[in-house]
Amino acid sequence: MIREELQAAIAAALSDRAESRGDEPTVALVTFDEGGQFLNGNVDKANIVPVMKKLRDELGFDYLFCLTCVDWKTHFTMMYHLRNLSTLDELVIKVKLEDIAAPAIDTVSHLWETANFHEREVWDLFGVKFYNHPDLRRIFLDEDERKTTSIGHRGQVPGSFFGAPLRMHASGAGYEILPVYPVKSSQIS
Repeated sequence: MIREELQAAIAAALSDRAESRGDEPTVALVTFDEGGQFLNGNVDKANIVPVMKKLRDELGFDYLFCLTCVDWKTHFTMMYHLRNLSTLDELVIKVKLEDIAAPAIDTVSHLWETANFHEREVWDLFGVKFYNHPDLRRIFLDEDERKTTSIGHRGQVPGSFFGAPLRMHASGAGYEILPVYPVKSSQIS
């Protein structure tokens, strides 16, 4: 399908799930961005599971080939890359997470098995929590890292990391990227 046809098909499939907010007109569950390699749709965090279920069940997006996170200065953006293996249509769903201190979103691991690994990776590297995930634990870094307070602090496990390595951290002087270094056993006294 060409981009415009895919956008129209998604809008039509999700139109019966559009929400009404009082006296305001009906609000679409997906809004679209222009440009880029993929068709990009924006979804509210509260609607992620029903929208993704509809995309899988009714529009055939049967493969989640990438799930990642982008840490901006003011918010996080979750990005779900979907593919319909029959038509080879591809779509990116973006979800804005406003809470920088404790980012969280519902899991989609019950819809796509590949999400299990991807969500654990995002949890491990960005610190985004996935509600109702069946096995949310670190996948790359040491689980004991969350118990430490600083790089090289006494008692830190050799080879572990402090913080979420791909996450920007707020500081009193503004927003800055804090480096994350592996701790070697020779650095611990």
